[in-house]
Amino acid sequence: HWTEDAMRGNHSLLDQSPVSSLERERGLFPPFPLAARRSAFRVASWNLRVPFPEDEASGNSWLTRRPYVAHAVRLAKPDILGLQEDCYFMNEDLLTGFSLSEEYDRYGLFNRNGEDGKKRHREERGRKGWPENVFTKDGMRDGEHNSVWWRRSRFELIHNDTFWLSDQPQIPGTSFDEATGRVVNCVLLKDKLGGRAVDLETGGEKRHIAKRDLRKRRQHSQKPGGLVRLCSTHLPSDESLAKKSAPVLRDEIVRLNDRDSSSGRGSIPDITFVVGDFNSAPSS
Repeated sequence: HWTEDAMRGNHSLLDQSPVSSLERERGLFPPFPLAARRSAFRVASWNLRVPFPEDEASGNSWLTRRPYVAHAVRLAKPDILGLQEDCYFMNEDLLTGFSLSEEYDRYGLFNRNGEDGKKRHREERGRKGWPENVFTKDGMRDGEHNSVWWRRSRFELIHNDTFWLSDQPQIPGTSFDEATGRVVNCVLLKDKLGGRAVDLETGGEKRHIAKRDLRKRRQHSQKPGGLVRLCSTHLPSDESLAKKSAPVLRDEIVRLNDRDSSSGRGSIPDITFVVGDFNSAPSS
């Protein structure tokens, strides 16, 4: 609820201060039980919505929405946050302009759509009639990144990985013949405190982690000082393409685990999260 209103720039919120309007939703994020408070950590997912021109015309531009987004992040206090539809400048605004970099580090390669593995330029890709993605045509830092943020005081980065949802997942900018690439950004994190429980939260218009009600909690075992992998992505809105993408997502994560297992570094995660905008209705 709070994320949908803040993301869309709902005027019922914009007519009030961020604190007063969003604090009413604090019940969505109650404190952890005392016994789990030290060891539990919170995972969140949020589609920020790229700043379309019509949003600016309607008064819901990113410049208007960004203080509410920054406040919502501070209110939810995620320890790991997966983003979607997050342009580079949106991350910079939040991390630098609103000082969230004091708490969080970030990883996320650009979801660019230059040439694909078949050497076709973006104008020759995707469905006929699809508009060119104006957020990915210029520069290496424009467009959706599907970034992962993590709280520096809680987690230490071991390494990061990126692949694309296509039949050539190691080739940047690829997809299953869409107008844009479908990037997956992953981080492997070491829990500095160790823990036994993880709290899941989701944001945006859909509940992207497997639970129906944002107010319901789920917990997962986590060994002290254990490793956590989180991957953030944005599946195609075309269900047939999403079904082709899902096995790639699964296989690539297995590949990462096999690689880490064979490396001798002992860096296989104890738990892996996949978060994102899956473009799926609750009944799908």
